[in-house]
Amino acid sequence: MTTGIHRRSLILGAPLLLAGCASERRVTSIGRPAGPRVDPYYQAMYGPVLDEPFPVAAVDLRRVDPKFWRQQVAYDSYEPAGTIVVDVQQRFAYYVLGNGEAIRYGVGVGREEGLNFQGEARIGRKAAWPRWTPTPT
Repeated sequence: MTTGIHRRSLILGAPLLLAGCASERRVTSIGRPAGPRVDPYYQAMYGPVLDEPFPVAAVDLRRVDPKFWRQQVAYDSYEPAGTIVVDVQQRFAYYVLGNGEAIRYGVGVGREEGLNFQGEARIGRKAAWPRWTPTPT
């Protein structure tokens, strides 16, 4: 029995020996391209909200059609400033500013009850973090 290095040991041990000679390397993930560049105004608007009782994660704006992002729009109506108007068919809510302008928000609308609602309603109670229960199915 000889006490030298066998060919089999060299082949199996070479990767370990070579790994010890490698310099330290850090890999930084580049990630996927973000797609169309999003305006920093909207990134800040839909960024994370961490200083509230219930933290809210940032919105991935690449997954939302830009027409549903909050924006100030021309809006002629008879409603006074401060009124909220929901256009169920178009899936927009308008916060009337007056002087022919409003802030438009994209909204989700229920399949049956939401699409069938017509008329006016008054907000009965306002709260910073209101409780909400889903509509029974």
